This record gives sequence, structure tokens and C-alpha cells, in this order.
Amino acid sequence: MRLASFTALIGTPVLHLWFPILEKLVPLAGKGSVLAKRVAGRVLIDQAFCSPPILAAFLGYVSLAEGRTAEEAKKKIANDLPELLPLNWALWWAPVHMITFSIVPDRFRMLWIGSVNLVWGTVLSSFSASEPPSVEMPPSA
Repeated sequence: MRLASFTALIGTPVLHLWFPILEKLVPLAGKGSVLAKRVAGRVLIDQAFCSPPILAAFLGYVSLAEGRTAEEAKKKIANDLPELLPLNWALWWAPVHMITFSIVPDRFRMLWIGSVNLVWGTVLSSFSASEPPSVEMPPSA
């Protein structure tokens, strides 16, 4: 439920605004090695400027949704983001976006990304899952 609400409230609106900016920054024109360089450039810009804030927002959102304080959410981001970003870059979104920007037609990109995000969301959810706050019970009399 947290992933779905984050995606609906934050992820999708941000990407809806981000992709047209990315298209203007690095238009996908040309063929062969020229196109390959443009795709790689677009992926690099996307991963450098969009992924870190989106991941940080996700970790903070989940922490707050779990009932954590803002300070605890900041700690969660500081602790988990350095470990999660390399996974994001090397194992998931960089390779996925090489496909997104080189094969998937514009009109199907959000559908493609949404579908792939279901798998990534599972990884993120398990990564960001934390134990609920412990409640100390008074000793029995």
C-alpha cells in the first residue's frame, strides 16, 4: 500500500514532469553510435539527477508512513541511500532505461516503467522494511 501511494502521489507525477525535460536536454536523434551515445547520456542524466531524490523521497515516505519521526526518516535516508543507489544504478534502472530510451516507443514508456517498477518496488519495499517500534511491556506482578 505504501508503494502504491508513493507511486501515485509522488513517483508518477515527478516522472511525468521529468521525462519531457530529459527529452529536451538529450533528444534521441541519429542512428548507430550517435543514438547509442545519446541514450547513454540520457540514462546518465536521469540516474544522476532523478534517481537520488526519488529514492530519498521513497525512503523518507515509507519511514513516515510507518509512524517514524522526521528525524528517524532522515536517519533512514542517510543510512540506506548509499547502499541502495549503487543497486539502483548497476542492477536495475540504468539497464532498464537503456531499454526504455532505445527500444520502447514514447507512448508506451510510462506503461513500461510502471510495469518494471512493480518488481523494483518489491525490492525497495523489502529493503526499506523495518521492524515496528518496540513497545516495552511493564513487568508482570
